[in-house]
Amino acid sequence: MSFCSAVGIIDARQHEIDMNSPTIFRTLLWTAYAIYFIAFFILFPLTVRVVHGLKWGRSVAIGLSGFVLFQLVFLVFNR
Repeated sequence: MSFCSAVGIIDARQHEIDMNSPTIFRTLLWTAYAIYFIAFFILFPLTVRVVHGLKWGRSVAIGLSGFVLFQLVFLVFNR
């Protein structure tokens, strides 16, 4: 976004206003985020449990730590 505003493609001030205004697109974005996090928090520990035959406590701990690690790697390499 900063490159596009620096070269005059978009108005950065208007972009910030639009991103913080309640619209259907912002609602869809937050809905997609919520589905992603809920599905990951449920399905990842469940998959670890089924594949490795672990008890719920260990599979939840491994699943959640795997989720955090995945998000950190995603953050580092997609900036």
